[in-house]
Amino acid sequence: MGKEHDVGAGNSDPMQPSSDQLQSASTVPLRGGNVQLDETSRDTLQTTVYSLSPDILRLVCRHLAQNHAFKALSACAQTCRLLSEPALDALWHTVTSLDPLIFTLPPDVLSGTPVLRYRHVSGATYVQLARAVVPEDLSRYCGYAARVHVISSEQVTGDIFGHRTTASQDVWEAIDRAQPPDCFPHVHTVVLADEWPVEPPSPVYAAFGRSLKVARIIPAHYAFKARDEDPISTHIRTIERLSVAARSLQRLAFTYGCDLAQFMIARTDFLERIAPPLAATVAALTQLTVLTVPETPLLPLALRHLSVLPTLEELNVRVRAHDYDWDALPRRCDAKGPIANSFPRLRALELESDCLWWCAQFMRTFSYPSLASFTLLCSRTVDPALFRVFTEALGRTSSPLQAVTLTFGPKWSPMVDQANTRDVPLYTGRTIEPLYALSAMQRLKIEGDCHVSLDDSALSALSRAWPSLLELNFSPSHRAESYLKSRAQAAACATVAGLLALAERCPCLHFLRLEVDLSKLPSGAEHERIFISQLDARRPRSSLHTFLAGYSAVGEPTRAAGVLCTLFPGLRAPLDRGEERKASREEDQLEEDESRVGDARYLRAVRQKWLDVAELVLWFAQIREQEHKWRATHRSSVGELSADVGVVGSDLA
Repeated sequence: MGKEHDVGAGNSDPMQPSSDQLQSASTVPLRGGNVQLDETSRDTLQTTVYSLSPDILRLVCRHLAQNHAFKALSACAQTCRLLSEPALDALWHTVTSLDPLIFTLPPDVLSGTPVLRYRHVSGATYVQLARAVVPEDLSRYCGYAARVHVISSEQVTGDIFGHRTTASQDVWEAIDRAQPPDCFPHVHTVVLADEWPVEPPSPVYAAFGRSLKVARIIPAHYAFKARDEDPISTHIRTIERLSVAARSLQRLAFTYGCDLAQFMIARTDFLERIAPPLAATVAALTQLTVLTVPETPLLPLALRHLSVLPTLEELNVRVRAHDYDWDALPRRCDAKGPIANSFPRLRALELESDCLWWCAQFMRTFSYPSLASFTLLCSRTVDPALFRVFTEALGRTSSPLQAVTLTFGPKWSPMVDQANTRDVPLYTGRTIEPLYALSAMQRLKIEGDCHVSLDDSALSALSRAWPSLLELNFSPSHRAESYLKSRAQAAACATVAGLLALAERCPCLHFLRLEVDLSKLPSGAEHERIFISQLDARRPRSSLHTFLAGYSAVGEPTRAAGVLCTLFPGLRAPLDRGEERKASREEDQLEEDESRVGDARYLRAVRQKWLDVAELVLWFAQIREQEHKWRATHRSSVGELSADVGVVGSDLA
């Protein structure tokens, strides 16, 4: 790896290969195989290669790199200096780590020879420093570092870049201290993911510079097995070094690649030590457009800075209520109103918190003039009164919200006690009524440890408020428990009349998950009078293709399927196989409790009815499709017959 520039050094013309090199080049390695060269082809190759401009050569080498022809690039780099420069630039453009640069050091710096290994060898001896590293030792190191543009452990690169060296952490620390500040002037993307079955890679923060625009760091599993120092200190140093790119960094992600509960058990002090330096670093970034920190709590210092950042477009953060001063942020602003011009360009907000009241205050504090998508993950089970407070705060925003996803319950946060999973709150139309003020709404999803039950009047108001609705999804995490809870509370749910309102006023709706009551279905004559007459032919037909009703009450399957097909002619998927498998497991769990065997049998009977409805709906859809084909064929036949009759009539005339 370190001998590329030595090839052809003795030639009088450094831009052309020596005759010995041309004579010895009997083949040219290509992706499909080796091409044999004769005397004529060698002369042609020599003529055509040296007639190409440097831009063309760079384009050819870039194409080889994009097609993973790294052996061909390596051969080009060792042919002559004309090809060496563009080939090396393409070969080093994207690397998986800084490990290959260890071979550019003088031999006397290390106590041994570095070795490349794909997997960690138990008991392997790591190369140590033989003497101190001085800046003069890094001349070739910096020369190759200047060629690197992307460092990503998720990219496919040459064989040598897909391995790890046996250099110790002390070697990398010495290099980091001795290298100049602008050693990596062109690195714009760094992705450090835990995808390697080996020890931790080289300290990638050494490559952070003023050109860095994208940084995605996933500490995950290898944080538990660093070989030479505290892994938390390594990640703190990585975060702190991001401040070097304060004026260039645009996208920052700091996420975990493993289950957060296991991570917290192994490193209980990780979040407490990581949060302060992360907040300080985020507060220093001036060009940030996307921030993704879904597990590490974001402190007020960073959140205040983000609220006035004019470039921020996407934000995915986690906050803990006890980290915030309630008189400062979020402020009590019922009388004052939201802070003007806050989060001016924010389009997507994903918020995870342990306190829904804090989230309500947070939505009241800022204005969000451009917010189109909002996602909330609350680690607590929320009672209906508090949920109403939050929906009022969300409905008062001046944001053009189009998509809202609300997730509740301990299932989504392993750190929270699981004792309250059986407590399923019931949300009715009154609790979501404040959201009707969001007239641009297209997607609403409420899931987790809750049960949403809307009656006909609520669906009617919803359909009037959101005519552009595309998806309405109320998905409890425990369907069986949720349905039994709502049944015990005698909650009113939608009937055929409520579905009719959705079919008439929301023609673009294509996905619906909702509890309905189809136990009382209209008779044939009433069906014809109520539905066919009310579905105005001038209105566009409903686009609904997926309807999931869970354990909703249903009457005779044939009549239920007929009503659904009348309301939603495009219905194709009234059943989710994944949900059915989950429901079957929940029923088996209920059946294990002798006191709940009756509930399990009742739920299984209801689910079987919906299975019958699903089969009938698909059958009706096939019949309807055949009918449409017959009508199309009939019209064309009638048209041809009319044309023939017209021709015969004209001939007779």
